[in-house]
Amino acid sequence: MQDEYFWIVQYPDGHTISQLQSDGTEIAFSKEYEQSPFIFVWMPVKEHKPIVSVSIEGEKRLIYFRRRIGQLHLSTGRHEIIRTIYACGWQQTVEGRNVKSINWVDPHTNKVHNGDEIYIK
Repeated sequence: MQDEYFWIVQYPDGHTISQLQSDGTEIAFSKEYEQSPFIFVWMPVKEHKPIVSVSIEGEKRLIYFRRRIGQLHLSTGRHEIIRTIYACGWQQTVEGRNVKSINWVDPHTNKVHNGDEIYIK
C-alpha cells in the first residue's frame, strides 16, 4: 500500500524540507530538522484531501507518526495493510506535567480528528 501523505517541514524564512525529493527519492525525518520554530505538515499526495499540521515553538517537542491498520487472514496467514492514519502534534512538560495535543487524519474518511486516543472503526 502506497502512502497517501508525505511530510514537509517549513521554517519562518520560507525554507522547506520535504520527505519527497525532486529526484523522486524519499528521505527519513531527522531530529536535525527540529530547529524551533518550525511547522510540520502531513501533505496529501492527491488533491482534495485535508492537510494536517502543527506549529512547534519554544519548549514544545514534535510528535508525528503513521499508524498502519492491518488485517490478518487466518485462512492464509497473510497480513494485509488496509488503512494508514497520519498524526502530528506536540508534547511539553509544564510544571512537571505532560501536556500534549495530537491531530490526525484518516484518508479513508477524509476527516481530521483531535485527541490523544485514536480509534479506528
